[in-house]
Amino acid sequence: AAMEVNIRGVYNVAHFCLPHLDQSKGHFVMISSRAAQVRVPSASHYCVSKHAIGRFNEFIAIEHPNVKTFALHPGAIITDMSREVLSTRDSATLDSIRLPAATLMRLTSGSGRDNYLSGKYVSSNWDLDEVEEKYKEKIIQEEALVSRLAIP
Repeated sequence: AAMEVNIRGVYNVAHFCLPHLDQSKGHFVMISSRAAQVRVPSASHYCVSKHAIGRFNEFIAIEHPNVKTFALHPGAIITDMSREVLSTRDSATLDSIRLPAATLMRLTSGSGRDNYLSGKYVSSNWDLDEVEEKYKEKIIQEEALVSRLAIP
């Protein structure tokens, strides 16, 4: 189910939306997860599907430069799935649904302020003012926040 929803579902929506977003210079946001960046035993289906979303996001940015696109980690929001995997101890670290809502409002406001994050993985848990102030130039120069092979 994770592959169908997270990959095929997002791809199908993108397929029909992107031509219109190209014309309107709109925004495309897909919901990613911190799980895209880690390897968790017994969660490969979910982690791989979210990792694929991140890579798809990168391709949208390359193939549709008029569209600002983001793979957004919404934070630790309580869902049916998270209820199954979180312990009582973990529930103290849950985020409010207001967190990703505020992040989405900022990313899609049309101000252009966060356009340098287009095609990147973005976490709602980040202070985007701090990211801009401390890391924007490095993110741009090093093409950071994307998937890549790390060679030691």
